[in-house]
Amino acid sequence: PLIIAHRGFSDEAPENSMAAFHRAIEARCDMIELDVRLSADNVPIVFHDRRLQRTSNGSGLISEKHSRQLTTIDNGSWFSPKFSKERIPELKDIFPLLKKNIRLNIEIKPDIVSTNDISAVELVVAEAEKAKVLSKVMFTSFNHQMIKEINDIDESIITGVIYNPITH
Repeated sequence: PLIIAHRGFSDEAPENSMAAFHRAIEARCDMIELDVRLSADNVPIVFHDRRLQRTSNGSGLISEKHSRQLTTIDNGSWFSPKFSKERIPELKDIFPLLKKNIRLNIEIKPDIVSTNDISAVELVVAEAEKAKVLSKVMFTSFNHQMIKEINDIDESIITGVIYNPITH
């Protein structure tokens, strides 16, 4: 079985933070799972919720803020004061970690929408392709149409569907 660090090692560091991802690597997990949303300027941002309030000192919707605003928000103090320097990462910030013999499960949140001619899925996949890490990445989503879209882009990309009969 694979050991997958859900939102990074989120028991010991703020979820979806660089600290949580580094801790997962230190713990020798096989894979890091993280969540992706799009900012107002269509940059893939690593964050679980639609709104900033639960796990940051920001407020409002991720989709209504530009990436340069989001990456300055304190993403760690809610967890512990020692994580006050944690910021919300962009997806591209995570890819250098894949050199450390770990794989990545990118959960594309089912409700994200691009505000330009390129779909949200294409934007996220393009980030991984640009970083040349597609072979170390798996894309998952509750939105099964998004997974189909990834398979239409390239059948060799590893994908998975998430299903929760309680919420769907």
